[in-house]
Amino acid sequence: CGYISPERFVLAQTINLSFPIWLVLGLILLVVNLMVWRRMSLAWAVAFIPCSGPILTVSPLNLPLRKDKIVADSDSDSIFTLMTYNAYMFRDFDDYNATESSPTLQYIIDKDVDIVCLQESSNLFLTPNGTFVRQRYKILDMYPYMTHGEFDGDFVLSKFPIRNITPEQPAWGSGGYLAYEVDVHGHKLILINTHFQSFAFKSDERQRYQGLPGELKESPRAELSFVKRTLLAKMNIAFRLHAEQARHLVAFVDSIALDQEVPVIIAGDFNDVAGSYAYRLLRNRLHLSDAYADVAFGPTITYNRNRFYFHIDQILYRGGMTVFDIERGDVRSSDH
Repeated sequence: CGYISPERFVLAQTINLSFPIWLVLGLILLVVNLMVWRRMSLAWAVAFIPCSGPILTVSPLNLPLRKDKIVADSDSDSIFTLMTYNAYMFRDFDDYNATESSPTLQYIIDKDVDIVCLQESSNLFLTPNGTFVRQRYKILDMYPYMTHGEFDGDFVLSKFPIRNITPEQPAWGSGGYLAYEVDVHGHKLILINTHFQSFAFKSDERQRYQGLPGELKESPRAELSFVKRTLLAKMNIAFRLHAEQARHLVAFVDSIALDQEVPVIIAGDFNDVAGSYAYRLLRNRLHLSDAYADVAFGPTITYNRNRFYFHIDQILYRGGMTVFDIERGDVRSSDH
Protein backbone atom coordinates (compact mmCIF):
# COMPACT_ATOMS: atom_id res chain seq x y z
CA CYS A 1 0.00 0.00 0.00
CA GLY A 2 2.84 2.38 0.74
CA TYR A 3 4.00 2.24 -2.88
CA ILE A 4 0.60 3.39 -4.20
CA SER A 5 0.24 7.15 -4.64
CA PRO A 6 -2.82 8.55 -2.84
CA GLU A 7 -3.63 10.45 -6.02
CA ARG A 8 -4.19 7.07 -7.72
CA PHE A 9 -5.87 5.11 -4.91
CA VAL A 10 -6.07 6.98 -1.62
CA LEU A 11 -7.76 4.14 0.28
CA ALA A 12 -4.45 2.23 0.15
CA GLN A 13 -3.05 4.62 2.78
CA THR A 14 -5.89 3.83 5.18
CA ILE A 15 -5.38 0.11 4.59
CA ASN A 16 -1.67 0.61 5.32
CA LEU A 17 -2.55 1.70 8.87
CA SER A 18 -3.77 -1.84 9.54
CA PHE A 19 -0.45 -3.52 8.67
CA PRO A 20 0.42 -4.39 12.33
CA ILE A 21 -2.97 -6.10 12.69
CA TRP A 22 -2.35 -8.30 9.63
CA LEU A 23 1.13 -9.08 10.94
CA VAL A 24 -0.25 -10.30 14.28
CA LEU A 25 -2.98 -12.32 12.54
CA GLY A 26 -0.39 -13.87 10.24
CA LEU A 27 1.78 -14.94 13.17
CA ILE A 28 -1.23 -16.46 14.92
CA LEU A 29 -2.21 -18.40 11.79
CA LEU A 30 1.38 -19.56 11.36
CA VAL A 31 1.35 -21.04 14.86
CA VAL A 32 -2.11 -22.59 14.36
CA ASN A 33 -1.08 -24.15 11.04
CA LEU A 34 2.05 -25.61 12.62
CA MET A 35 -0.31 -27.65 14.78
CA VAL A 36 -3.12 -28.49 12.34
CA TRP A 37 -1.84 -28.08 8.74
CA ARG A 38 1.93 -27.94 8.45
CA ARG A 39 2.03 -27.48 4.69
CA MET A 40 0.05 -24.28 5.01
CA SER A 41 2.44 -23.07 7.70
CA LEU A 42 5.20 -23.26 5.09
CA ALA A 43 3.18 -20.95 2.84
CA TRP A 44 2.90 -18.44 5.69
CA ALA A 45 6.62 -18.65 6.40
CA VAL A 46 7.37 -17.97 2.72
CA ALA A 47 4.95 -15.02 2.75
CA PHE A 48 6.84 -13.40 5.61
CA ILE A 49 10.14 -13.37 3.67
CA PRO A 50 9.30 -10.60 1.14
CA CYS A 51 7.58 -8.70 3.96
CA SER A 52 10.63 -8.81 6.25
CA GLY A 53 11.68 -5.24 5.39
CA PRO A 54 8.35 -3.62 6.30
CA ILE A 55 7.98 -5.93 9.30
CA LEU A 56 11.37 -4.93 10.75
CA THR A 57 10.57 -1.26 10.14
CA VAL A 58 7.35 -1.50 12.14
CA SER A 59 8.77 -3.91 14.73
CA PRO A 60 12.58 -3.92 14.66
CA LEU A 61 14.47 -6.64 16.49
CA ASN A 62 17.74 -4.94 17.36
CA LEU A 63 19.72 -6.24 20.32
CA PRO A 64 20.28 -3.69 23.11
CA LEU A 65 23.48 -1.71 22.67
CA ARG A 66 26.01 -0.90 25.35
CA LYS A 67 25.36 2.80 24.93
CA ASP A 68 27.41 3.67 28.00
CA LYS A 69 30.44 2.04 26.35
CA ILE A 70 29.76 3.82 23.06
CA VAL A 71 29.65 7.17 24.81
CA ALA A 72 32.80 6.41 26.79
CA ASP A 73 34.69 5.40 23.64
CA SER A 74 33.55 8.40 21.60
CA ASP A 75 34.72 11.97 21.36
CA SER A 76 32.22 14.08 23.32
CA ASP A 77 32.18 16.62 20.48
CA SER A 78 30.89 13.96 18.10
CA ILE A 79 27.74 13.11 20.11
CA PHE A 80 24.51 15.07 20.34
CA THR A 81 20.94 14.33 21.42
CA LEU A 82 17.69 15.28 19.71
CA MET A 83 14.05 15.19 20.76
CA THR A 84 10.90 15.57 18.69
CA TYR A 85 7.71 16.37 20.59
CA ASN A 86 4.20 17.41 19.58
CA ALA A 87 3.60 19.41 22.74
CA TYR A 88 -0.20 19.97 22.70
CA MET A 89 0.41 23.66 23.58
CA PHE A 90 2.22 22.37 26.71
CA ARG A 91 -1.16 21.76 28.32
CA ASP A 92 -1.92 18.66 30.37
CA PHE A 93 -4.43 16.56 28.43
CA ASP A 94 -6.04 15.46 31.70
CA ASP A 95 -5.85 18.87 33.42
CA TYR A 96 -6.08 21.39 30.60
CA ASN A 97 -6.65 24.48 32.78
CA ALA A 98 -3.50 24.03 34.89
CA THR A 99 -1.20 27.05 34.41
CA GLU A 100 1.44 26.70 37.13
CA SER A 101 3.33 23.66 35.90
CA SER A 102 3.43 21.69 32.65
CA PRO A 103 4.45 17.99 32.71
CA THR A 104 5.53 18.38 29.08
CA LEU A 105 7.87 21.29 29.85
CA GLN A 106 9.22 19.46 32.89
CA TYR A 107 9.98 16.40 30.76
CA ILE A 108 11.97 18.55 28.33
CA ILE A 109 13.85 20.16 31.23
CA ASP A 110 14.64 16.82 32.84
CA LYS A 111 15.88 15.23 29.59
CA ASP A 112 18.14 18.22 28.82
CA VAL A 113 18.78 17.18 25.20
CA ASP A 114 20.77 19.33 22.77
CA ILE A 115 18.08 19.99 20.14
CA VAL A 116 14.30 19.94 20.61
CA CYS A 117 11.94 19.92 17.63
CA LEU A 118 8.52 21.04 18.84
CA GLN A 119 5.16 20.92 17.11
CA GLU A 120 1.96 22.55 18.39
CA SER A 121 3.84 24.50 21.02
CA SER A 122 1.78 27.70 20.60
CA ASN A 123 3.72 30.94 21.16
CA LEU A 124 4.69 30.19 24.73
CA PHE A 125 8.30 31.32 24.31
CA LEU A 126 7.38 34.51 22.46
CA THR A 127 4.35 35.85 24.31
CA PRO A 128 5.00 36.96 27.90
CA ASN A 129 2.11 35.85 30.10
CA GLY A 130 1.50 34.13 33.39
CA THR A 131 1.49 30.55 32.09
CA PHE A 132 4.23 28.14 33.21
CA VAL A 133 6.51 31.08 34.06
CA ARG A 134 9.18 29.23 36.04
CA GLN A 135 9.53 26.40 33.54
CA ARG A 136 9.46 28.74 30.56
CA TYR A 137 12.37 30.81 31.83
CA LYS A 138 14.26 27.66 32.73
CA ILE A 139 13.89 26.47 29.12
CA LEU A 140 15.00 29.85 27.76
CA ASP A 141 18.07 29.67 30.00
CA MET A 142 18.89 26.13 28.82
CA TYR A 143 18.54 26.88 25.10
CA PRO A 144 20.24 30.07 23.90
CA TYR A 145 19.15 29.47 20.28
CA MET A 146 15.50 29.37 19.29
CA THR A 147 13.70 29.71 16.00
CA HIS A 148 10.14 29.11 14.88
CA GLY A 149 7.77 29.24 11.94
CA GLU A 150 4.11 29.72 11.18
CA PHE A 151 2.85 26.15 11.50
CA ASP A 152 0.95 25.83 14.79
CA GLY A 153 3.81 27.27 16.83
CA ASP A 154 6.42 24.82 15.58
CA PHE A 155 9.71 25.68 17.30
CA VAL A 156 13.25 24.42 17.50
CA LEU A 157 15.19 24.87 20.74
CA SER A 158 18.93 24.38 20.39
CA LYS A 159 22.16 24.55 22.36
CA PHE A 160 23.97 24.99 19.04
CA PRO A 161 23.88 27.98 16.67
CA ILE A 162 20.96 27.65 14.29
CA ARG A 163 19.89 29.48 11.12
CA ASN A 164 16.44 29.39 9.52
CA ILE A 165 16.53 28.31 5.85
CA THR A 166 12.83 27.43 5.44
CA PRO A 167 11.67 27.81 1.81
CA GLU A 168 8.36 29.20 0.63
CA GLN A 169 5.63 26.56 0.59
CA PRO A 170 2.08 26.32 -0.78
CA ALA A 171 -0.78 27.17 1.53
CA TRP A 172 -1.55 23.55 2.41
CA GLY A 173 -3.44 24.30 5.60
CA SER A 174 -2.04 23.32 8.98
CA GLY A 175 0.80 21.21 7.60
CA GLY A 176 4.30 21.98 6.39
CA TYR A 177 7.92 21.85 7.44
CA LEU A 178 10.61 24.15 8.79
CA ALA A 179 14.24 23.90 7.72
CA TYR A 180 17.36 24.93 9.63
CA GLU A 181 21.11 24.82 9.35
CA VAL A 182 22.63 23.87 12.70
CA ASP A 183 26.29 24.16 13.66
CA VAL A 184 26.88 21.01 15.75
CA HIS A 185 30.40 21.15 17.13
CA GLY A 186 31.63 22.72 13.90
CA HIS A 187 29.70 20.32 11.63
CA LYS A 188 26.86 21.58 9.43
CA LEU A 189 23.58 19.74 9.97
CA ILE A 190 20.45 20.26 7.89
CA LEU A 191 17.51 19.86 10.29
CA ILE A 192 13.91 19.62 9.10
CA ASN A 193 11.19 20.02 11.73
CA THR A 194 8.21 18.34 10.11
CA HIS A 195 4.52 18.68 10.87
CA PHE A 196 2.59 17.19 8.00
CA GLN A 197 -1.12 17.83 7.55
CA SER A 198 -3.26 16.60 10.43
CA PHE A 199 -6.50 14.69 9.95
CA ALA A 200 -8.35 17.68 11.48
CA PHE A 201 -10.72 15.55 13.52
CA LYS A 202 -12.86 17.62 15.87
CA SER A 203 -13.12 16.72 19.53
CA ASP A 204 -16.60 15.23 19.17
CA GLU A 205 -15.46 13.20 16.16
CA ARG A 206 -12.57 11.75 18.14
CA GLN A 207 -14.93 10.81 20.96
CA ARG A 208 -17.35 9.21 18.53
CA TYR A 209 -14.52 7.21 16.94
CA GLN A 210 -13.42 6.06 20.40
CA GLY A 211 -16.90 4.69 21.12
CA LEU A 212 -17.31 3.22 17.64
CA PRO A 213 -17.05 -0.50 18.55
CA GLY A 214 -20.02 -0.26 20.91
CA GLU A 215 -22.08 2.10 18.76
CA LEU A 216 -21.80 -0.16 15.71
CA LYS A 217 -23.99 -2.69 17.50
CA GLU A 218 -26.69 -0.10 18.23
CA SER A 219 -26.82 1.81 14.93
CA PRO A 220 -24.51 0.25 12.34
CA ARG A 221 -25.82 2.22 9.36
CA ALA A 222 -25.36 5.61 11.04
CA GLU A 223 -21.89 4.75 12.33
CA LEU A 224 -20.68 3.36 9.01
CA SER A 225 -21.94 6.52 7.34
CA PHE A 226 -19.98 8.56 9.90
CA VAL A 227 -16.83 6.57 9.14
CA LYS A 228 -17.21 7.02 5.37
CA ARG A 229 -18.41 10.63 5.19
CA THR A 230 -16.36 12.09 8.04
CA LEU A 231 -13.37 10.00 9.13
CA LEU A 232 -12.33 8.57 5.77
CA ALA A 233 -13.09 11.82 3.93
CA LYS A 234 -10.77 13.81 6.22
CA MET A 235 -8.11 11.11 6.15
CA ASN A 236 -8.16 11.07 2.35
CA ILE A 237 -7.56 14.83 2.23
CA ALA A 238 -4.66 14.52 4.67
CA PHE A 239 -3.03 11.57 2.86
CA ARG A 240 -3.06 13.46 -0.46
CA LEU A 241 -1.50 16.47 1.23
CA HIS A 242 1.14 14.27 2.89
CA ALA A 243 2.24 13.18 -0.58
CA GLU A 244 2.43 16.79 -1.81
CA GLN A 245 4.34 17.92 1.26
CA ALA A 246 6.78 15.01 1.02
CA ARG A 247 7.49 15.76 -2.65
CA HIS A 248 8.09 19.42 -1.85
CA LEU A 249 10.44 18.44 0.97
CA VAL A 250 12.37 16.04 -1.29
CA ALA A 251 12.86 18.78 -3.89
CA PHE A 252 14.04 21.23 -1.21
CA VAL A 253 16.57 18.84 0.33
CA ASP A 254 17.89 17.96 -3.12
CA SER A 255 18.31 21.66 -3.87
CA ILE A 256 20.51 22.35 -0.82
CA ALA A 257 22.11 18.98 0.00
CA LEU A 258 22.38 16.88 -3.13
CA ASP A 259 25.57 15.36 -1.72
CA GLN A 260 24.39 12.42 0.38
CA GLU A 261 27.32 12.89 2.76
CA VAL A 262 25.77 16.15 4.03
CA PRO A 263 24.12 15.31 7.40
CA VAL A 264 20.34 15.64 7.22
CA ILE A 265 17.71 14.90 9.89
CA ILE A 266 13.98 14.98 9.17
CA ALA A 267 12.07 14.69 12.43
CA GLY A 268 8.63 15.50 13.73
CA ASP A 269 4.96 14.72 13.57
CA PHE A 270 4.39 13.02 10.21
CA ASN A 271 0.73 12.28 10.99
CA ASP A 272 1.52 9.08 9.11
CA VAL A 273 3.01 5.69 9.90
CA ALA A 274 6.18 3.95 8.81
CA GLY A 275 5.57 2.35 5.43
CA SER A 276 3.13 5.00 4.20
CA TYR A 277 3.53 6.59 0.79
CA ALA A 278 4.96 9.85 2.19
CA TYR A 279 7.33 7.95 4.49
CA ARG A 280 8.58 5.71 1.67
CA LEU A 281 8.93 8.66 -0.68
CA LEU A 282 11.18 10.49 1.76
CA ARG A 283 13.28 7.45 2.62
CA ASN A 284 13.72 6.18 -0.92
CA ARG A 285 14.24 9.47 -2.75
CA LEU A 286 16.51 11.00 -0.11
CA HIS A 287 18.25 7.74 0.91
CA LEU A 288 17.32 8.15 4.57
CA SER A 289 17.56 5.71 7.45
CA ASP A 290 14.95 5.35 10.19
CA ALA A 291 16.39 5.91 13.67
CA TYR A 292 13.74 3.74 15.35
CA ALA A 293 14.15 0.87 12.91
CA ASP A 294 17.94 1.02 13.28
CA VAL A 295 18.25 0.62 17.05
CA ALA A 296 14.89 -0.15 18.70
CA PHE A 297 13.34 -3.46 19.67
CA GLY A 298 9.68 -4.22 19.07
CA PRO A 299 6.78 -2.03 17.93
CA THR A 300 5.85 1.32 19.45
CA ILE A 301 3.10 3.92 19.38
CA THR A 302 3.62 7.67 19.68
CA TYR A 303 -0.02 8.84 19.62
CA ASN A 304 -1.87 7.68 22.69
CA ARG A 305 -5.42 9.07 22.71
CA ASN A 306 -8.89 8.18 21.40
CA ARG A 307 -7.72 4.70 20.35
CA PHE A 308 -5.57 6.15 17.55
CA TYR A 309 -2.68 3.90 18.56
CA PHE A 310 -0.16 4.64 15.83
CA HIS A 311 3.55 5.40 15.43
CA ILE A 312 3.22 8.75 13.61
CA ASP A 313 6.25 10.65 14.97
CA GLN A 314 9.41 9.80 13.06
CA ILE A 315 13.15 10.54 12.94
CA LEU A 316 14.86 9.97 9.58
CA TYR A 317 18.52 10.74 8.89
CA ARG A 318 21.52 10.34 6.60
CA GLY A 319 25.11 11.52 6.14
CA GLY A 320 27.93 10.42 8.41
CA MET A 321 25.82 9.87 11.52
CA THR A 322 25.16 6.76 13.58
CA VAL A 323 22.23 6.34 15.94
CA PHE A 324 23.20 4.55 19.16
CA ASP A 325 20.00 4.86 21.18
CA ILE A 326 16.37 5.93 20.92
CA GLU A 327 13.78 6.35 23.64
CA ARG A 328 10.05 6.99 23.53
CA GLY A 329 8.91 9.08 26.48
CA ASP A 330 6.11 7.89 28.75
CA VAL A 331 4.65 11.26 29.85
CA ARG A 332 0.99 11.40 28.79
CA SER A 333 0.33 15.11 29.22
CA SER A 334 0.32 15.47 25.43
CA ASP A 335 -1.57 13.20 23.06
CA HIS A 336 1.82 12.39 21.43
